[in-house]
Amino acid sequence: MRRVVAVVVGLVLLGGLAVVDWLVFRTWFDSDYLRWYLKNGALIAIVFGLVTLAWGDLNKVTGLVSAHPLEYLASCLALGTLPSLAAAAQLESDRSRARSERLKAARMELSRQADELAVSAQLSDELKQRFAAISQEADPMPESAAATSAPDVTPRGLGLVDVVLGSLFGPAFLLVFVAWLLVVAPLQFVVNLAAGAPARLALASPARAWYRITPHEIHVEEALKSDSVPEGATESGFSAKPVTFTAAIASALLFAVSRLVS
Repeated sequence: MRRVVAVVVGLVLLGGLAVVDWLVFRTWFDSDYLRWYLKNGALIAIVFGLVTLAWGDLNKVTGLVSAHPLEYLASCLALGTLPSLAAAAQLESDRSRARSERLKAARMELSRQADELAVSAQLSDELKQRFAAISQEADPMPESAAATSAPDVTPRGLGLVDVVLGSLFGPAFLLVFVAWLLVVAPLQFVVNLAAGAPARLALASPARAWYRITPHEIHVEEALKSDSVPEGATESGFSAKPVTFTAAIASALLFAVSRLVS
């Protein structure tokens, strides 16, 4: 019963957003919301790519192809979390970095003083052990680790120009994400109900297919998911990349429908 209520609540939320979008398009733009959605499949794909770029592999967010409306909505909301944090992290100022460096220097100085006290002959063995522990905790990076750390490969920037242009990305991304969430996501759920069926079946199936390419042959086999994929083999994208699989089918469906309504 609780699951039924959750499904109804999710459908009401998505349906309410779709109705609001239809009214806004009809009143403000004198246009049909559904027709606009069907004709702008390419633009929708670009916006979706921008929103999900920071995730790297979005196929782990399988809720995007879920038939449960609340699970789908929760996944859509989660899409904006990582990109927002990534946008904030990329604007980390040199002042914050300098503050971090000062803190690191202070901890290293504490470590040095603790080392000096620990070797003092006037201290008891117990106090020496305590100061030795403090030294280990205060040292943020052993010298051996610091010596083997990777070199700085940060590309040359444009200084203030990069800061100004980078600062514009955060608000722009937020506007794009909110627009996608309010305008695209409601109807995308309907599309994913159909386009995501093969991916949902592949995820629910106890078996999967994999292939391995050698210099002389292409070996293809089906096995249970409980068995690990052999070394050097690659799992079929139908089960390994459900979101990408669904997006491809959805793009084909939207393209076909857009040709019919144009």
